[in-house]
Amino acid sequence: NLWAIWLRILAELVVVGRSFVHTDADCIWLANHFDFGFGHWLELIFSQGTLHPAGVHGELGFVMCCGLFRVNARASASGFLRRLADHVEGTKDDQVSVNEVLFALGTVWDKAAAPDYRLRFRDQRFSCWTDVLHGRCDALDLRIDLVPHRLVQRIPDPTVREQDVVAKHHFSAKDAKAKMAEFRNQGLFALNEDWEQLVPGTSLEAYIDTGASTPGR
Repeated sequence: NLWAIWLRILAELVVVGRSFVHTDADCIWLANHFDFGFGHWLELIFSQGTLHPAGVHGELGFVMCCGLFRVNARASASGFLRRLADHVEGTKDDQVSVNEVLFALGTVWDKAAAPDYRLRFRDQRFSCWTDVLHGRCDALDLRIDLVPHRLVQRIPDPTVREQDVVAKHHFSAKDAKAKMAEFRNQGLFALNEDWEQLVPGTSLEAYIDTGASTPGR
């Protein structure tokens, strides 16, 4: 019940007035995401996923990703997180629950009749929009923004300049070696190989100043 416990803790944070950003450890930030919609006043702001869960993707053409999202301190947001905690006890998957709960409650999205473009992942395509997609779930009084995939990428997105990407959360197998290999392939690995020899308490700024890490990204 790790997912359920985690979601109930997040709900309590919201109850006491704490907004928060959740980010997976393998979602690498390349810019200040608060400048690109994640600081908005809506209850929920999500990055975009690919095809999972398949049922919701089949209906909408897109899904939300739990690798990077923000929840702002609103009563409706805490209620949503508690509902998710109950739902995830069955799915054992936070992303499945987020998408299935919002879809089942009739969330309406202001997407155009056709997406701006589609990206291929495995043997299917998912829809993408250039601008933020706005959604509303009246059943829970929730407003939701979906950040464009081009800004927070789950797979390489050729529609945007490299320097304009906010975060990369590239798909890989769920083991450390595969993730490290993907980081290197995408130019996201900046640690010196002897990082484990650093003295505990060394600041990031001091580490960068030594020239040990790769400059820039």
